[in-house]
Amino acid sequence: MFSEAIGDYTPIGQVVDDFEQVFESGNLRRIDRALAITAQADNAPGSCQAICSTQ
Repeated sequence: MFSEAIGDYTPIGQVVDDFEQVFESGNLRRIDRALAITAQADNAPGSCQAICSTQ
């Protein structure tokens, strides 16, 4: 995982204890006539304050 706050990559094990994968129906889109899948992740409320701050 890349952190803009420190400008370097951080091992994901240092950032989270665990995570849950949930399958949702995907939407295929075309970007410049090529099929593309967009990934999305949502943080738990208040869980990203220390590492997501760029100040």
